[in-house]
Amino acid sequence: MADTPKLNAAFYGRYSAGPNQTESSIEGQRRECYARAKSQNAVIRKDYIDRHISGQTDQRPQFQQLMKDVKKGLYNVVYVYTIDRFSRNKYDIAKYKNEMRKAGCRLISAKEYVPAGPEGIILESVLEGMAEYYSKELSRKVSRGMYESALKHRHIGGVVPFGFVLNKNKKYKADPVKAPIVREIYERYVKGEPAVEICKSLNNRGIATSLDKKFNKSSLNRILSNPKYIGTYTYKRAYIDEITQEKKTELIEFKNVIEPIISEELFIKAGQRMELNKRTSKRNKNKPQVEFLLTGKLFCSKCHAPYTGDSGTSKNGNSYYYYTCANKKSKRGKEACRSKSFPKDKLEEFVAQYTRDDILSTEVINWLAEQIVSLQGEQKDDLQIRTLIQQKKEVESKIQNIMLAIENGIFTPTTKDRLEALEESKRNLEYNIDVERFKNDAPMETKDSIIFYLNQFKNGDIKDLDHQRQIINSFIETIILDEEQMIIQYRYSDAANGTREIAIKNTFDVFECVLNGGRYVTRTRDPHNVNVMRYQLR
Repeated sequence: MADTPKLNAAFYGRYSAGPNQTESSIEGQRRECYARAKSQNAVIRKDYIDRHISGQTDQRPQFQQLMKDVKKGLYNVVYVYTIDRFSRNKYDIAKYKNEMRKAGCRLISAKEYVPAGPEGIILESVLEGMAEYYSKELSRKVSRGMYESALKHRHIGGVVPFGFVLNKNKKYKADPVKAPIVREIYERYVKGEPAVEICKSLNNRGIATSLDKKFNKSSLNRILSNPKYIGTYTYKRAYIDEITQEKKTELIEFKNVIEPIISEELFIKAGQRMELNKRTSKRNKNKPQVEFLLTGKLFCSKCHAPYTGDSGTSKNGNSYYYYTCANKKSKRGKEACRSKSFPKDKLEEFVAQYTRDDILSTEVINWLAEQIVSLQGEQKDDLQIRTLIQQKKEVESKIQNIMLAIENGIFTPTTKDRLEALEESKRNLEYNIDVERFKNDAPMETKDSIIFYLNQFKNGDIKDLDHQRQIINSFIETIILDEEQMIIQYRYSDAANGTREIAIKNTFDVFECVLNGGRYVTRTRDPHNVNVMRYQLR
């Protein structure tokens, strides 16, 4: 019997810009992908590697070359270490995976194994749900550590407010250079000078914010409302009430524990002027808060812009809510997008019901529970931990070199800034190492708990907003939409099964039919493409 023909494959690797990104990351990605290819009887013919480029953009030279070669039919499979190496942009993931499928090519993630078929979609969702649980558990532990630091009035992370520096104990002290600028800002604002003019003046003098950016109204408001400038340390603590199990917050405040930069009188006057400047109309105050479940997941096929929540009011005073292309709302004339708006409630229910009916069944739930129990052990991965530890060692080495320079009498403002940046980088790496270790040490789920979890998706009321939200957040990655079709990209790494093209002849009529129970809809397979569902009115 002849051997099975080997598949032609390509490897794509990428790492982002940043001081902690090194070639060792590519080596690890390549090693795992080549091993996965060998196990699947595939031969990687070529490597495509982009260095120091963010995955948020598709304008990556090697990535674009890879897609050109895929369209030429050179490869059956493209291997990536994880999907975020391929792209971090939801629209791009859906778009390019769909193009690969049409070219007869699959995208496979070496470290995110998911079985093919609809059960794979749910498996990934369950594993992500479990990871989210462990992540929250870790977050609680980190929160306890932050709370202890807050009780000692220490900086607990993030950007140090403009006008302050940290001492060796991570406590705030006035910056001799920037503290006078803080006082100037308050005094000019209290005297009535417009915020725009203050920002313009600071920017013209070359003064930058703590994020090394130009001043604007937002950055100015953060300064004018921060009680640290009068010596008050505040910390907003989030916790779960042990009796009611409700999420609650507690504002912890310690007065006179920081060296003040301005007087309390000046701070109060600035706050009074900010309050007077708030202009919130009664209409916006009384407007009900409406949740758009597909925000961040829905994109326009014509201009690639996201669909955003929109509303209108009829002559009789009734409110209507829609999804409208952002370029249709914000631009005018020839630049405006001509795409159609879609009714919010109908679209959300349609997507939730189609997703549930398309990928979930009783047989899948039973089979899936067994598979997850056996697959959980395969999710462990220490490559990321080893990579982070190596990056931490490199940062520590750089810190040691700066400390030696300081001991030899070399100390400048640049040296100080560089040392602080490296120490911050070290703290971030230590946190990320703890996160990865926590994931690997997480306990395994039982078969019964997995079945219980999955039945929530199957048995809920499809008209219930909470149930729709649960389905959309768990299963939907991206939707590309126009008047004739929608491409649904599930949260699933297999290119052949993770994407559905739904052709729609009349979008609004189809949504009406779904709301009426689907009695007037004919659902058939497209004979030319089994992955496309055709919805037509009878």
